[in-house]
Amino acid sequence: VLLTTVASNLRDQSPLRAIWPEGVSDETKKRWTALVEDGERQLAAGNADAALAALIEAEKLVPGHARGSYRKAQALEKLGRFDEARTAYA
Repeated sequence: VLLTTVASNLRDQSPLRAIWPEGVSDETKKRWTALVEDGERQLAAGNADAALAALIEAEKLVPGHARGSYRKAQALEKLGRFDEARTAYA
């Protein structure tokens, strides 16, 4: 018998697959994807403020999408906004 706690990895593993909520149009998906990809590029370039701005806009289009929330959390963490980042990771 082995007793363990549930594994949790909020910070070090991005979502492997995120499912779109029902009713999201193809146009919205394209716009959301462009914003998130911009946010990812900004993060990679070290521009956390610009990344966060793009990711907040994406979140307005599709709230709670796993990929967008994860990237938003990364931007918040880089900006030192740790409590907000923790919430976004969760």
